[in-house]
Amino acid sequence: MEGVMNPNEIAVTDKAYNNYAPLGAWCEKDVYFVTRLKDNAKKELETQLDLSDSDSDSVLGDVLVTLNYTEANQPK
Repeated sequence: MEGVMNPNEIAVTDKAYNNYAPLGAWCEKDVYFVTRLKDNAKKELETQLDLSDSDSDSVLGDVLVTLNYTEANQPK
């Protein structure tokens, strides 16, 4: 996830990504992201958002979560 992200941009990442520190930095800069989390991701549900009738049937949910990680547990 190298590169510069600007406020109000949206990054799309794959669940294979497991370094959460850049995601936290993006949040601080009002950069949004979409990802599939790994099954073992430490997360806390903040808000379950409603899906509209126009959303694709392949969209299973829209939620805001807090990712719980420590800098010591991140890959270098």
